[in-house]
Amino acid sequence: MANNISVKDGAAATQVLKTTEAGGVHTPHHLVDGTVVVDGSGVTQPISGTITANAGTNINTSALALETTATAIKTAVEVLDNAIAGNEMQVDIVSGTVTADSNRGNVSEASTKTITTGGTHQQVFASNANRKFLLVQNVSDTDMNLGIGYDPSATTGIFLGKNGSGVVFESSFIPTQEIRILCATTGKAFVALEG
Repeated sequence: MANNISVKDGAAATQVLKTTEAGGVHTPHHLVDGTVVVDGSGVTQPISGTITANAGTNINTSALALETTATAIKTAVEVLDNAIAGNEMQVDIVSGTVTADSNRGNVSEASTKTITTGGTHQQVFASNANRKFLLVQNVSDTDMNLGIGYDPSATTGIFLGKNGSGVVFESSFIPTQEIRILCATTGKAFVALEG
C-alpha cells in the first residue's frame, strides 16, 4: 500500500515521493527503465519495472548477499536430500586439523561377580594406571554403594540402586584407583568390566 510523503524542494514547491510504509519506515519507489549497472563490473544489465530498496542499502552488496544465501540454501537442501535418500553425506572441513583418537581395546576383565560378605566392602578391581574403561552395574534386587579409591559405606560412595543402576567411566576421565563395592546382603550380583 502506498503511503506517499509530500516534501518541499529547493524552490519551495511541493513534491510527492511515492513510498511504501512498514513499521514507521518509508521506502521510496524508483521507476527504472533501460539498463542499470547492478554488480559493479561496469557491464550494464537490462531491467525494467519498479525497484524498491531501503534508503542507504547498497544494491551491489544486497544482491551478492542474496545470491550467496540462495546458493548456501540450495547446497544445504541438496546435501539433506542426498542424506535422506541414503546416497551420500558431504563433510567439509574449512580449516584446521581433525584428530580422531581411537583408543579401542579389549575388555581385560569382565564378569558377573557377587557380594562375598554382606555389610562388608570388597574389592572389585585393584588400582590400574592403564585403565581405559570402567563399568560397574548392580543387577541384583538390593542397593549397593561403590567406592573409587576409598571404602564405601551405606551412606557414602556412588549409589547403585537395585535392578540395573550402574556407572560407566570412559573417554577423558577414567579413575585409576582401586574400585570397591558394598552391599548389605551376601550373594547379590553385580557386573564389572575393566579395559
